[in-house]
Amino acid sequence: MQIDSYTSPDAEALLLVGEERLGRKRRRSREIATNGIGAASFLAAAVLLAAIAPWQRPFSISSTVLVLAVWVLVERVKFPVAGGWTHPAMLVFVPALFVLPTPIVPLIAMLALLLRRAPDLLQGRARPGMVLPLIADAWFTLGPALVIVLTGTQRFAWSHWPVYALALVAQVLVDMTGSITWSWIGEGINPRVQLPLLTWVYVVDAILAPLGLLIAAAAVNRPALVLLALSPTAMLVLFARERKQRLDDTLALST
Repeated sequence: MQIDSYTSPDAEALLLVGEERLGRKRRRSREIATNGIGAASFLAAAVLLAAIAPWQRPFSISSTVLVLAVWVLVERVKFPVAGGWTHPAMLVFVPALFVLPTPIVPLIAMLALLLRRAPDLLQGRARPGMVLPLIADAWFTLGPALVIVLTGTQRFAWSHWPVYALALVAQVLVDMTGSITWSWIGEGINPRVQLPLLTWVYVVDAILAPLGLLIAAAAVNRPALVLLALSPTAMLVLFARERKQRLDDTLALST
């Protein structure tokens, strides 16, 4: 199967999974248990990292609020992929690793994901059960944060680029393992079908990561420059709409 191709019946069925998940009033018990394990394990790992890892950068309330605000806006850009969605989070995640104390970034990511859906949850447009998968969705942040903490490279420097490349690899491995495992156990999705489609996500992350590093280099001493992430985000809104329309057309033709 080609990357990002939903031309096979299995891939089209996988695309329907994401749409049906939003419409279900009740979640399956196995899905709830899987999401619960994913959320609990992420919380345990993220809290442990924040508690025991050294902070090489002081905590700043203003910088944290700014990163959260930009992250929430970036999360509004949604690309359907495989049985779920992805977002151009690299534009704010990478700068956050250096603008904020690196060990707390996974928890900040989780908070941004929850804040993004908070209005829907409070107004009843989203079910409370969505909280668990939202928390589990932050797993991708743990790999890069751990690599940077263990190598002692929390202060940004271009000379650390091999570490940053290793952090990207760690992100892909952690996210791929989690996504495939949770989907396989929770919803019975065949990894053979899901993996080629997820590859599209990691190609996009790899493309956006250098831009995230450029924003980090500018924002490390001037945190307000994290706002630079909003410029490419605005452009990606157009691509997200086009992709959603194309995949909706694919499902319509299949039906």
